[in-house]
Amino acid sequence: IPTSDRAVEGGYTGFGEPLQDIGGQNVQFKLHGPNAAGLLVFPLGPLDFYGKYGVLSWSLDATTGGTSSSQTGSEPYYGVGFGFYLWKIGIRAEYEQYKIKDIDRVQMYSLGALFQF
Repeated sequence: IPTSDRAVEGGYTGFGEPLQDIGGQNVQFKLHGPNAAGLLVFPLGPLDFYGKYGVLSWSLDATTGGTSSSQTGSEPYYGVGFGFYLWKIGIRAEYEQYKIKDIDRVQMYSLGALFQF
């Protein structure tokens, strides 16, 4: 019988500061914010496969030609990943997709280490 575990996680994500040319103007974007998610984990020996669903409370700052503007909001996100664990130390690889208003697509691939307690 397959078993599953549940977990919660919280964090702060900074998506960098990409520069984009829009109508001949260089626009600098900064997207960041805290997040919280629930995970459904399927352990298979030293490997775990999991899905997550959560909320990102984001802030988007845009700067062009010395003029700045900001937007904020809270939007859902989801992801999938797998981890390898040895004792209480693990390495995880995951993919996350964020649904942020007025932005075509925000995705993140990540590789991380963790300690379980």
